[in-house]
Amino acid sequence: MSRLIDIVNFNADASCLNSTEWLSILRGGLSSRFCRWLALYVRHRKRMVLGITGATVSDLAAHNPEAITIVRTDPEIFQVILRPYSHDLSLLRTPNGFRFNVAAGYTVLREAFGSVVNYYLPPEFMLLSEQITALSTMGAKATFINPKLHTSEFALRIPKRPYMVQGIMGQKLGCIPVNGELTGAYLRAIQLWETEEWNGMMQAEDRTSRLWRDGESPFLLPDGIEREEFWLTNCVAEREHLGNEQYDTVIADDLYYSYPRPSFAAWIKEFRMLGFLGRIHDIEKDFRKLPNIGRYLWLLTINSDILSAVEKDSPTVRLRPSKFSNEVRDHRILRSERGHEGEEYLSLLEHCLSNGASALEFEHLTASYFIKAKGRIDHLQGLEPICSDATACL
Repeated sequence: MSRLIDIVNFNADASCLNSTEWLSILRGGLSSRFCRWLALYVRHRKRMVLGITGATVSDLAAHNPEAITIVRTDPEIFQVILRPYSHDLSLLRTPNGFRFNVAAGYTVLREAFGSVVNYYLPPEFMLLSEQITALSTMGAKATFINPKLHTSEFALRIPKRPYMVQGIMGQKLGCIPVNGELTGAYLRAIQLWETEEWNGMMQAEDRTSRLWRDGESPFLLPDGIEREEFWLTNCVAEREHLGNEQYDTVIADDLYYSYPRPSFAAWIKEFRMLGFLGRIHDIEKDFRKLPNIGRYLWLLTINSDILSAVEKDSPTVRLRPSKFSNEVRDHRILRSERGHEGEEYLSLLEHCLSNGASALEFEHLTASYFIKAKGRIDHLQGLEPICSDATACL
């Protein structure tokens, strides 16, 4: 039977999780939906590798610090790994912008949870070779890759076991492949209240299987907490944390030794946000000259799901209303208006830079995404100085 490493990407800025709904998920302290979700893993003693973005942790600090306490006090269950502050598309980043996003994420995670395992989970599984080198020089030990997101040719050329991926200038970094097929099996288990497919996959081989999934998935479905608990209590697999990997240092000539780039098509298929990206890039070119408030606003604008919400259609999934029902129906999960939020943040950023503002007042702005932004900026300001330079941040 397979052993399971459950790697959970939790991104509060996911394109299908609008800001109003997210804040409601945090409301209620220990009785909040978010704390109830975490409590499932504690109650059932199910280990999780938590890949939570720094921005999400800032939201917890502002609106649900009880959740931070749950994670911090039970490292036997929650292994926190390295994430950037903003869940962005790193292929668009300048070297300074990439380093700052990673360093800000690490600073926030370390302050909240005390211990961070320096395995870097890249948003959208996107990395440049120079970013492999940057992560290595910053102190990261490993990153992850998902062959499922590549063409069939590239997928076959990605090593099946952990290996040393090549950066630039001779630098290398550990690279851990995840099993992309397990993601779909997990989603079908919570959507259809069934675990036969999952358990069949777990029983197929005696090895370590690495699941990557979005942690916000149960919050997008009716009775999502109950669905997650059904999966936890009915799926088979002994759960492990990361740390026992053996990396292949020599790989076959027909395999891909650098980090292949996945398609951009889902994020810029109609180039609706091309002007938005251009304006961000113009600002990022002079990143070192940005004031702190400008850097924090920049972190809000680079979220990958600003593009997802605009360029991708709303997904439709097959859903059983309850585990006692035989009916299966279509369920549409709407994309949020994240593109509008992004325009608001970018407008604030440009206003800040053109007027030389060292602070911004949000009190008169009552939309949920401004409440979220204020909490994040207040949190980052409380942690200054954020390490934005190169080598020893981690």
